[in-house]
Amino acid sequence: MSVQECQDLDLNAKQTGGIFLPRWAYAKDTAVLIQELTERDRDRARLVKVHQGFKETAYRYIFAYLDQYRAKRPFVTVLPSGTSGQSETLKYNDEAGLITFSFPQTMAPHLAKQQTNADSFVWERKDGTYALVQTWPCEINHTFKESFDEVDLERNPDPDHFNPEAFDDFKTAMLKLFELDATTQNLPLKAVKRRTENKHPLYVGKGENLMSMLRIRKDLRDELDIKSLVEPDGIESQWKCKDTGRSGLLYFRMDLKKQYCVYI
Repeated sequence: MSVQECQDLDLNAKQTGGIFLPRWAYAKDTAVLIQELTERDRDRARLVKVHQGFKETAYRYIFAYLDQYRAKRPFVTVLPSGTSGQSETLKYNDEAGLITFSFPQTMAPHLAKQQTNADSFVWERKDGTYALVQTWPCEINHTFKESFDEVDLERNPDPDHFNPEAFDDFKTAMLKLFELDATTQNLPLKAVKRRTENKHPLYVGKGENLMSMLRIRKDLRDELDIKSLVEPDGIESQWKCKDTGRSGLLYFRMDLKKQYCVYI
């Protein structure tokens, strides 16, 4: 689309950060660029495939600290964007635990160096990269045990779904948080998985196409409990525990050229 081809240069509030700007407040070239980017997002969004319902297997690591260990350092759920999710005071009872993803996460150096009170969850690895352990509280109760199956990785290693580096990072984070010696025996670190049938829509596409779809579809962001987009490749979504009503934010980052699934 060229300047000559552009018939309507008025920008709506969705294109200007939710604020209506009068026509005199922006240059013609700016309006043309924004409309071109919007049209690009529309084209990419059309490439996303939608499936009605699917079956999923979720893979996680948990640390069932229960009432056995007490945190000695601040607890915070750190997101790869450098922001922190909703902070919580850890509970100590016969259901208390922490849960994390089964794949390793890495934080950009400039963001890692800005973190305060998060040394249990962000640190420099031996190879110079910065580890990030994005963990949040969970209740290891009857509902949890009915939903998740424990996986014995010593007998049945599954590196495709349970990454060993992620396990080591999670273990390091727990040792730091609870100030435990590295030689501590029988740490309650476990691998679990959950198979579920989800009847909600599943959106499948390249990262760039999914991001384009989410930029132009606030209704889908609301449907998927996405609270914000972290440009150019990330989303922050809301999680909620049905049993307790607790909630918080989780961050997901996508390689713009790889295939992903987005769902609630």
